[in-house]
Amino acid sequence: MPLVRVCTFSVLLLASTSTADAQRTTGVIIGTVVDTSSAVLPGVTVTLDSPAVFGRPSTVTTPSGGYRFPDLAPGLYTVTFAMPGFSTLERKGIVVSVGGTLELNVTLTVSQVQETISVVGDSPTINTSTAEVHTTFGRDWVANAPVQRNSLYDFINAAPGISQANSASDRSTAFGSATNENVYQLDGNELTAPNTGAPWTQLNVDTIQEVEVLSLGAPAEFGNMAGAVFNLVGRQGSNVFHGDVNYFFQGQKLTSRNTSASDDSGLPYRRDKYNDITLQLGGPVARDKAWFFGSYQYRLDRNSLPGTDPAFPTRVDVHRVYGKVNWQLSSKHKLVSSVANEWYQSGGGGSSLQAPTTVADEHGTDPAPNVTWTSVFSNKTFLEARYTGFYVSDHLDPLVPGEPRIKPQFFDLTSGRVTGGIGLWYDLNIRRTGGSVKVTHYAERFLGTHELRFGAQIADGGSQITAGYNDVTYLLGGEPYYGLTRDPYLTGGFNRTAGLYADDTWRAGSRLTLTLGLRGDRNRAYLPEFDLLDRNAQPTGQRSPKIDDLFTWTSLSPRAGFNLKLAKSGRTVLSGHFGRYYRGLITLEFAGISSSVSPLYLFSGRYDTAGNPLGRTLLSDNRNLRVDSDYQNPYTDQWIIGAAHEVMANLGVSAQLIYKRGERASGYQDATGRYVPATYVDNQGSDATNESIEVYRLVSAPAERVFMLTNPDGMETRYRGVNIQGMKRLANRWQLGASVTLSKSEGRLGSSRGGPAASQASLAGT
Repeated sequence: MPLVRVCTFSVLLLASTSTADAQRTTGVIIGTVVDTSSAVLPGVTVTLDSPAVFGRPSTVTTPSGGYRFPDLAPGLYTVTFAMPGFSTLERKGIVVSVGGTLELNVTLTVSQVQETISVVGDSPTINTSTAEVHTTFGRDWVANAPVQRNSLYDFINAAPGISQANSASDRSTAFGSATNENVYQLDGNELTAPNTGAPWTQLNVDTIQEVEVLSLGAPAEFGNMAGAVFNLVGRQGSNVFHGDVNYFFQGQKLTSRNTSASDDSGLPYRRDKYNDITLQLGGPVARDKAWFFGSYQYRLDRNSLPGTDPAFPTRVDVHRVYGKVNWQLSSKHKLVSSVANEWYQSGGGGSSLQAPTTVADEHGTDPAPNVTWTSVFSNKTFLEARYTGFYVSDHLDPLVPGEPRIKPQFFDLTSGRVTGGIGLWYDLNIRRTGGSVKVTHYAERFLGTHELRFGAQIADGGSQITAGYNDVTYLLGGEPYYGLTRDPYLTGGFNRTAGLYADDTWRAGSRLTLTLGLRGDRNRAYLPEFDLLDRNAQPTGQRSPKIDDLFTWTSLSPRAGFNLKLAKSGRTVLSGHFGRYYRGLITLEFAGISSSVSPLYLFSGRYDTAGNPLGRTLLSDNRNLRVDSDYQNPYTDQWIIGAAHEVMANLGVSAQLIYKRGERASGYQDATGRYVPATYVDNQGSDATNESIEVYRLVSAPAERVFMLTNPDGMETRYRGVNIQGMKRLANRWQLGASVTLSKSEGRLGSSRGGPAASQASLAGT
């Protein structure tokens, strides 16, 4: 990977940017109550009021004057503090964000009369608990952001330090990490494709309540990721019915022409139609007992590029649904369940050189269910158990109705015209099923207070694909010149993972907070049996061997950080973090190893009377692919030093120095080939430099090489960065988030062989 210097600057009107404690779908309010002499006040009744919670939860301050409200949905809250002999204090407009621990310390004044003092909109704007670099975009920003309505990834890329891989990509890099090292979640349900490490599911943007981007400093709760955590939290119901409808459209009459007849052969760009309608409704099933929220989107986009047949336009046809139910089973038990799904069809278009029969059409569905159970055992201990699922059924077929999947394709080398059938068809199934349990306990009187979190996580997932590469015959002068042929095949790869973790947020006094964590993970890659297929994609009766343990990764990930208030007010803090983060297992790296994968042949371009290719010569197969028995888990070490200051009410600024060290990146390495040094002189072409370049020449037989999936020497990365950001919370009808990131990233990854527009990926490459 060449040296890259990046300087990014973003100014986001209506953006809410903060650093906060990492959780998946909820936030926390904590604090201490004292009197005017700074003596702690036990026995104060603290009550919450918000459309985001059932009823009016309350608690009583402990002997040390502390209180805590865990598991709070994002939104605006009013917190009331009441005690006989003191004025009642109301703090209104308190903002709870996803993953946020909001510290709200208050002082009560002695009063002989019953009175209530109200303070509006005075929430802290800086993080006083951890060293995490964390950005949250709230509902107001999501609803008004100047981004495409069909791309929720634009919200992610607006966060500090996050960069889109390229202008046409839905992948992102986070402070120099590879695009396949992030985790994507919806309501805490991981939607990262296990075969690629990339995002899959799109979501109706009108269903989003908040977007959480945890860029740096993730606690031990998060594993199998070396980049960022991107978590979308969907809207929910309340005690009041609410809803909205949105509609956008465009047709040919609203579309101008910017090409001439000579440019487009009389076929200009045509926008047949663009319709995007969403409907949202939420409300009570039973007041203070059960709520619902549902959403539906239909999006249709048909357009034809210049020079293409408008009878076969590029088409995106999507139905999206999202539903959530919040159920307060009792005062101590709560159930939240959500599901997202889309039925999509996209494809068509092609180019003026493609016959419509060569154009493919992708269609499928991707349901993602999620169930979370929360039990409160006491005001100090609660449990969260979660089931998550992500299931994709994706297909590629001919666009033209009635066209067969299996049909040869022809490419004219003189004219560039493509005729015949589609180049590839497939049936792809992706699945991930997971479960987790977390116990949180609050302990006092041991060198301060502790928020202890212990958890276990398991998951099984991967992908399986039936792929058919149709024969391609290259024509020269109208006659077959040569061709490529390959039988259809069935292959895939799977991963079974288990993780344990412990986190401690240790408040060692009123100013210093330590965050300590340790995580252990075990990932096992395996291959099931696969049917071997004939030329018509039918099983031959033979199966590839099952491999239960292709390789296993076992890892320990320490995490440690601090947050120090320079003054008792907490308006200025220093913070630091170190953590080790192991990359998740990507099944695409080893799916091609299965013996069910068919070889690729060169042939004459002609067939016998039975339709079999003539003159077949083996071009490539996978018999020389292996997995190193010592293949180890790639990892990244992360160091952060930061500072934050609350300039005034609703305005905070922060800065971080960041260093990342990536080690043991994966790759396929030639393990048996023999090479000798050779000198190449760059003396060809108009831009020749006539310089001598030392290269290595293969002297052993190419067919005897063995390519090993391993950790080649020199596969590493280094990242150094400075990030400065500021946040003005919404007040007086406007808010502002701004950031600038200056960074230098260098090293070598599997994607280093790609062009300048290629994504920075740490997947193994040959």
